[in-house]
Amino acid sequence: MTNGPARRVFLCHASDVRNLGGLDYVDAAESAVSMVGDAVIEMAYFGAAPQTPAAVCERKVAEADVFVVIAGFVYGSEVPGRAGLSYTEYEYDCASAHPAMSRLALLVADPDGRTEPAQHRFRARLADELTIAEVQSPEEVQAQLVHALHGLERGESRSNAPRVIAIGSEKIQVGDRNVMVNEG
Repeated sequence: MTNGPARRVFLCHASDVRNLGGLDYVDAAESAVSMVGDAVIEMAYFGAAPQTPAAVCERKVAEADVFVVIAGFVYGSEVPGRAGLSYTEYEYDCASAHPAMSRLALLVADPDGRTEPAQHRFRARLADELTIAEVQSPEEVQAQLVHALHGLERGESRSNAPRVIAIGSEKIQVGDRNVMVNEG
């Protein structure tokens, strides 16, 4: 557990990563968030509200300190009135509108090419905009996310200061740049 106030971590995903080959990648992410002493914000816990689901998503994303997208193979449910836009990508767009919010992306490995075309495009967008971590199991989700969250200083996720975010064993993000490091 990290010292300092708990951060609010928004976990964004389509339904497929709740049961992908019998494995739950979201439970692993929730466990990682709890392990570092942070709090989970996740659509499953929203409850009833007098606003549209899109409005609730936008508000909940804005409340977060850290945004994590877990991208599986399915693009997800479409936002009503926004043709061709899934809730997952909509939530990512909402997080991107907050430049000081730390955004992390975990992409489930797809060695069999099962990814839907729209999701393939979204995954490519994530890889273009963020230093991503590819994961092959819920255990890797947990390890990568714990590592990444520990790399974020408490309070830094909402500051305008340049940040260093460790994502994988050889990749880090410095400000807006992806940097490869040599482990020695």
